[in-house]
Amino acid sequence: MNPFRKVSRVPTPQKLLDQAFSRAMATKRPKGQMPSLKRYRIHEQGRVSTAVNVLRSRINKIVKEFPTIEQIDPFYKDLLELLVGVDKTRLALGKVQGTIGALERIEEQINLKLQLAEHPRALEAIRKEAFGRISSVMEQIKPDLKLLSKVRMQMKRIPDFDPRWPCVVIGGAPNAGKSSLVRIVSSGKPEIGAYPFTTRDLVFGHRDFGFIKTQFVDTPGLLDRPMEKRNKIEKQALIALRRVSDIILFLIDPSEYSSLPLEDQLDLLHEINQFFEGTEIKIVISKVDITPPEQLKKLEEQFSDALWISTATRKGIDELLKYLETKVEELIVQPKFKQEISKSMGYTLQKH
Repeated sequence: MNPFRKVSRVPTPQKLLDQAFSRAMATKRPKGQMPSLKRYRIHEQGRVSTAVNVLRSRINKIVKEFPTIEQIDPFYKDLLELLVGVDKTRLALGKVQGTIGALERIEEQINLKLQLAEHPRALEAIRKEAFGRISSVMEQIKPDLKLLSKVRMQMKRIPDFDPRWPCVVIGGAPNAGKSSLVRIVSSGKPEIGAYPFTTRDLVFGHRDFGFIKTQFVDTPGLLDRPMEKRNKIEKQALIALRRVSDIILFLIDPSEYSSLPLEDQLDLLHEINQFFEGTEIKIVISKVDITPPEQLKKLEEQFSDALWISTATRKGIDELLKYLETKVEELIVQPKFKQEISKSMGYTLQKH
């Protein structure tokens, strides 16, 4: 599951101060027999303490809702680094958390001043001083709260990924038919468009092969160019391929409507093979219904074990699903899945 899913909206410093000071000023004066000056002193102390307590509680809630970065799945950690920055997030959380100590020191110093004050007006002035100092401290973490708000907005958009179950990542050039395939074989509902780069984010879908829950990922299109020249969208796709992929379906679009020439797509395939050396990548030739037969024949000679599909006519989809079912059955008896799946199913999986 996405560990950032439970993070609430991050408030601004002004919002936090409004809540704290509103609660503080609503504090009632103490009752009972006591000198007037003492009554004023206790009242102003209560106002300062209430403001600090409200802010301490709200700050703790903000920090605790964010997941511990060291404990999150590498998939989410890599995306956090890509979208915002891991070190920046850690630093912002540390600064926000550190504000509590600064507020408590202000409270301690103000309480000492209040003990020494000998006039109601002096007590009020000291309390106003406290509110001013508290406001200054909160203003200092404005950039940090803003960054945490950005982290929340960026990371909550990422779909849930469960490392206990196999994951099929679908890659290839822009407009190769990845979104259409995910829509057909899983519950995922990516936007379908007849233009490159429709997919700007990762889209997850699911399908059950028997009791085996299988995840599908539609990735943004990948251009054939060196890694250092890739944009964030392309790097996001590679992170998905590297971190979550158990099976990679690489789509090749040989039709005349392809966004990249066939030669460039093959170069991209070569690069992906190098990037994922040791990982099995299944070639899927897409759009066979609109590809000239002579072009398909050339590819068949080059990729004799490829799968041939058309999402428009559903040609080859059943064969693709049979291939995937066989592969996920092989995967779940491997150590990576066996322990977790056995635990969740309540029995031990046996390899046949």
